[in-house]
Amino acid sequence: MKRFTLILSLMVAMVTTAMAQITTNTSAYTIKSVNRGYLYYDANNAGSVTSSSHTNLVDATPTGETNEQFAFLRTNNTAENQYYLYSIGASQFVTYTGSNGVKLELTAAPACSWTLDASGDYYGIKVPGTTNTYINITNWQAVNGCKVFGTNLDEGNKMTLTEVATALDLSAAIAKIEEYEASLVPEVVITDAADLNNNKVYTMVTTRGWLIYNSANPDVVASTASYTTFATGADVAACQWAIYKSATTSKYYLYNIGAGKFVGQNTEESGRFPFVAEVTNDIQVVGSTTGTEYAFVFSTDNYGAINHFNHTAAPGVANWKGNASSGGLRALDDAGSAHRLVEVDDIDPSVLEAIATAVAEFENNTKIITYKFMYNGNLVATQETEVEKGEAYPAITVQAPYGVTPVAADLAFMSGTVTGDETIEIGLEVTKELPFETAASANAITTWYLVRMHTNQPGYIGDIAEDNTVNVAPGKSSDVANENFIWGFVGDVFSGITVVNKGTGKKLTSTGSGNVTLTDEGTPFFVAETSETSANATNGFCLRRNDSNQYLNAYYGNVGKLNHWDSTDAGSTFFLTEYEEANVTVSNANWATMYLGYAVYVPEGVNVYTISGVENGYVTKVPVEGVIPANTGVLLENAGDFTFKKAAKDAAAIADNLMNGSVEDSYVEGQAYVLADGENGVGFYKTKLNKNAEGGEGDTHFLNNAGKAYFVLPATETSAAYYGFDWSGTTGIENVKGENGNVKAIFDLTGRKVNSISAPGIY
Repeated sequence: MKRFTLILSLMVAMVTTAMAQITTNTSAYTIKSVNRGYLYYDANNAGSVTSSSHTNLVDATPTGETNEQFAFLRTNNTAENQYYLYSIGASQFVTYTGSNGVKLELTAAPACSWTLDASGDYYGIKVPGTTNTYINITNWQAVNGCKVFGTNLDEGNKMTLTEVATALDLSAAIAKIEEYEASLVPEVVITDAADLNNNKVYTMVTTRGWLIYNSANPDVVASTASYTTFATGADVAACQWAIYKSATTSKYYLYNIGAGKFVGQNTEESGRFPFVAEVTNDIQVVGSTTGTEYAFVFSTDNYGAINHFNHTAAPGVANWKGNASSGGLRALDDAGSAHRLVEVDDIDPSVLEAIATAVAEFENNTKIITYKFMYNGNLVATQETEVEKGEAYPAITVQAPYGVTPVAADLAFMSGTVTGDETIEIGLEVTKELPFETAASANAITTWYLVRMHTNQPGYIGDIAEDNTVNVAPGKSSDVANENFIWGFVGDVFSGITVVNKGTGKKLTSTGSGNVTLTDEGTPFFVAETSETSANATNGFCLRRNDSNQYLNAYYGNVGKLNHWDSTDAGSTFFLTEYEEANVTVSNANWATMYLGYAVYVPEGVNVYTISGVENGYVTKVPVEGVIPANTGVLLENAGDFTFKKAAKDAAAIADNLMNGSVEDSYVEGQAYVLADGENGVGFYKTKLNKNAEGGEGDTHFLNNAGKAYFVLPATETSAAYYGFDWSGTTGIENVKGENGNVKAIFDLTGRKVNSISAPGIY
């Protein structure tokens, strides 16, 4: 069976920078820092080790007295590059107390060894098992002092060793070292938590002390001043711990043999851990990066470890908190939280049986309640919760998809209390339809949308950068005409929604941080209700990554970027305008009318007009540019096929427009004018009235075709049978065409037929 000191030394040897070349067991040395003085034994200061000065005495010279002399002692069993520091003047050993910033003490028997780190012509005298805790001559206190202090080698802990005495008889001190090393705890160090045995007990030690039960303070877990205080700790029940592993749940429970109690939980920062008579919580045994040490963390408190703290004069054990941003368990490899587990001899089996019984009773009182959320026979989500017997059923914490709620009848059980382990199926039903249509695949999308978000900073999604980053175009409302601003949706609320860009064919892709981009694969999103309370948010929704709580967001800090946020607020709220487009053909007659129920952009190649009145037999045309407002009758000029794309935002209504229309076939009551190619050519002719669709009496209606416009004269105007277009502002004769489309014969006032109009006059 290996000894604890030997195993500790192997680790230390790996971190030591060089082996000090000194004479041991027979020589004495003075130990002097770079410029803060030298070490000596101070008989007037409670038998401690102090220094000659705390000021910059570079040339401070030892007096040659024995209280300034120290020997480096070791036996054949002492670990490599470890030494016991012995004061010649005091005939005592220099001891590390286990706390930074505490003066060195002297003890009659050895209590710890030291490691020498070589650094050029200097040495650092270091606590074994640490990376940078050295004997340091201080210079910041009013009195001379020598402390153990964790820092890199500097002017206070870089030491010169000068041999000042030889052939000394230090056999009595060496004999004490041999006795000390022989009394050290024989151990089997647990290097794999899987080797923990319910029929064994263990000592738990860090570089700051043993974890113990202190009868002077029996309510909380305590620690020794240093890990060397209990040299025979295995024989002391206060140092013995059962780390009991449940056979049914694979959980661990911590029990102290001396206290006869379990360790309870304290979740407060730096809070002490209480001893409790009955089991209250289980713990996690978490391996450190060294592979030979372990941290102990309660399962319900993943960011706090049992820690031997060293920032007060009295040793203690407290909860050492980490934080989520550093991955939690900040204290895992901390000197006070990384415990070495050392196996000790078996104890009374009845004690172990009592532990097993207590754990079994606790676990039998703890019930596992599992909710399975089902939709159409398919499992959608699972929630598993530990609940004490007799308590209420746990609340539902699984986030339901948009518009999906549990079936009320399936929740009747929640009025009762938990009696045992249960698996309960809860049906889901859709109570609110998605605010958009979805398709089974990108190729099957039939309904497209313009997407606006952010009530405080309106913008439309679709300003695609060269690197496929998706931007929210701030303020864009009436000039979003390209298909990069048009989006479709694929999937369902349970499996996730993929958002497809019409212009590029690519899909929104999120990594959970940074800017959102477009890729061929895309990311499935879950739809969530918005928490935005403005009236504008009534039809809003949010998109959440399917594997996190990050929502797509119009990022304030990076204006224009589609980013992420952890809230369903105004910046994360989407609003949709269903995208439509009208394909209109203007025939060779060169004219057509149009009436749409949504605003559209004016495409290139076609002239658009409204009619504001009539004069001398002709309509008065007013040009329309940019956006044609919704529900506006217009006149189109120029033969061809044109696509009128839906505008992101409606335009203001056009005043003094005599044109009206309908989006569907409709019977219109009253007299009006419709575009036709009649006796006088292409122009507006008075409608022929007939009965309405219900067959009402009298000829009072005319049928207006879907998407077509007509105009109605003001009551003050005298109606004519026909109104033409004023081509040149002078004649309008170009409208007079025969059945073959040619202009009919033209005559001057003398009655002569002319081939063309060559001069002003009446024809």
